[in-house]
Amino acid sequence: MGSVELLREQRACRLAPSFGGILRLLKRQIPFTLVDGTGWNRILLLADTLPAYCCTGPFGFELRLGSPQPEGDLLLSVPKGSSFARQLVKQGAIAVSEDSFEACFGRLVAERENTEYSDGPKIRTIILEYDVIGNDCIGEWSRPAVFLLVDKKEKIKPSILANRRARSEEYIKKLHQAIGWVLRPSEFSSIRKLLARLPPDAYIGFVGAMTSRRPKSTRLNIRRDCHWDTPSLLHSLQWRGNIKEVQRMVSKFRHVVHSTVLAIDVGRSGIMPTIGVELFQENHRFTTNISTWIPTLEILVSEKLCLPSMFEGLVDFCNKKTLFTSEGVYLAEFGINHFKLVFNETGIYAKAYIVIHLYPLDLHES
Repeated sequence: MGSVELLREQRACRLAPSFGGILRLLKRQIPFTLVDGTGWNRILLLADTLPAYCCTGPFGFELRLGSPQPEGDLLLSVPKGSSFARQLVKQGAIAVSEDSFEACFGRLVAERENTEYSDGPKIRTIILEYDVIGNDCIGEWSRPAVFLLVDKKEKIKPSILANRRARSEEYIKKLHQAIGWVLRPSEFSSIRKLLARLPPDAYIGFVGAMTSRRPKSTRLNIRRDCHWDTPSLLHSLQWRGNIKEVQRMVSKFRHVVHSTVLAIDVGRSGIMPTIGVELFQENHRFTTNISTWIPTLEILVSEKLCLPSMFEGLVDFCNKKTLFTSEGVYLAEFGINHFKLVFNETGIYAKAYIVIHLYPLDLHES
């Protein structure tokens, strides 16, 4: 870890006793129409169990745009070389059982922290998602969903399809090992069959698993060069849902977003009924410039997938603020990373993924 990163983490720990303390300092910057009341209190209850230096990486919330309840799930990143990463490694090392989630996940983080590790796929980014919405069981929060983003230098898209599938399987097996899942060959066969159906221009962007949800399934985010050909991709994957409805809805965003990504869950019997289509702007990165997302939000409101109050809250949320604290001055960036359309057997709903970045502005004086 560099000296600047170390100072950032030391500053965060002086600023608040926990990550919950950091969130309390930011609450007035988060519109009450987005997260408030019971939903906010649940997040704080969880965040108070997490260290303050969680704020040194990007963090944020997953919001359901059609819900009148101001609540969200908590999203955290695990920066490489961070104190957060080191703590996860330490927790894994002292876990009572070697097969526990803590032990398995700790080993994965340790491998990523080891610059000399070369046995298997390289993990670029680790994202944790805590299911807080409607969940009052703190014990479940200790096992977040885990998402592994593929290293940019080895995007899973080799020219030989057999090699591509084999590399994809390596990432998926790495994910399963990280959360302590042992899938028998018969259970893994549905994943293998699905990978074999991918068209030549499709590749896996990241893999994930909801550790606390049942039945077990593996999340695959599938990208392809032809961003807008989601219907043919769903046909290839033999999804049994309403593909025409997916096409109808996704086509509405063709001229207001840069690209789409298909998110599917693969279970024991194949692709699950619920799928997601994620909407991104260029470079797949979050932005504080709400104007780039206004046309998307207008469509979501017109389709009754987003409440007007959520629209207004997101407009107010996206900005940059200078925060003056007892421990120094921070630049706080509040923005949107992407939206998701979720299609299931009962209909469609939409989500927003909002992100916060904190940057100390005066570290050179520390």
